[in-house]
Amino acid sequence: MATGCFQWGPPERLVESKSIKEALEKPEEVQFLNLHNSGLIEVPSEVAQLRGLIKLGLRKNSITQVSPLVADLKALEWIDLGQNKILELGLELGQLDKLETIYLSDNTLRVFPSVLCTMKQVTYVNLDRNQIESLPDNISGMESLKWLRLNANKLKALPDTVCDLANLQRLYVEKNELETLPGRIGKLKSLTDLVAGNNKIKALPETITGINSLKRVNLENNQLAELPADLSGWRGLDWMQLRGNQFSDDEKKRIKEALPECFIVF
Repeated sequence: MATGCFQWGPPERLVESKSIKEALEKPEEVQFLNLHNSGLIEVPSEVAQLRGLIKLGLRKNSITQVSPLVADLKALEWIDLGQNKILELGLELGQLDKLETIYLSDNTLRVFPSVLCTMKQVTYVNLDRNQIESLPDNISGMESLKWLRLNANKLKALPDTVCDLANLQRLYVEKNELETLPGRIGKLKSLTDLVAGNNKIKALPETITGINSLKRVNLENNQLAELPADLSGWRGLDWMQLRGNQFSDDEKKRIKEALPECFIVF
């Protein structure tokens, strides 16, 4: 199963261990601990001894919560907790000032972890395939966030404060229950990729075509009958997926004429 948009494996320069036993033979040296598919039900307590750890891979286990000991890993920049059984996230990750990349896909989270909203340095969060129903208003606290993945959750709406994520480049919210997008979405001036297919979106905010940075848009399998009247702001688009909507032939023609350089799929 794909783990997201970033390469999962570590760069070759990192000193990697694939077991706790191996890591404890050189605790001062190990930088990447890969415990993928190791039958774990909790984070091993010995992890706290690896103070130089930069990457921690715990994907595909049966972990239900993150141990407070993880807060001791002050050098940690990357953590993969995908494909576990995590119901909620405590405050531990919020104590890691260098942590930038967080994978939490394929868990059983029902609530967006509030601790993430306090982490100004985080650039990438993957929460695909959980059961999250809403996002907190203070999500705007993630000031450095560039990529946000929330595919296949139970979102019915996005808060307007998502539009305050000034550095957001990629937003993935396909396979949810969205009926609209935030009215202020045009504020996302760094956005290059918007993936919102397989929702229930009936209309787009007029402001969305003010995002001149957009290169790729996926709105397939929604309930759209038209796009905003002014499409001039999207002339930089390279690709747009619109199949599975309700566009008339006249509207399809208008869109194609307005965006002659864009590859469009109806």
